[in-house]
Amino acid sequence: MNRCYLCADGVAVTDRFGRIGGSVAWSEVTGVRPRAVASLVMACHGVELLRDDAAAPL
Repeated sequence: MNRCYLCADGVAVTDRFGRIGGSVAWSEVTGVRPRAVASLVMACHGVELLRDDAAAPL
């Protein structure tokens, strides 16, 4: 299962094997975008951290 760790310096996201899949420092975050997916059997909510134009969202 993917996990998100909120730390004092930033955010780290792990893949389903527990390895770091991505990270971003709080100073690089420029915005937050809420995300939601819904189907007949389940619903998921999350957030996407936006960074400057050169980097992909996390």
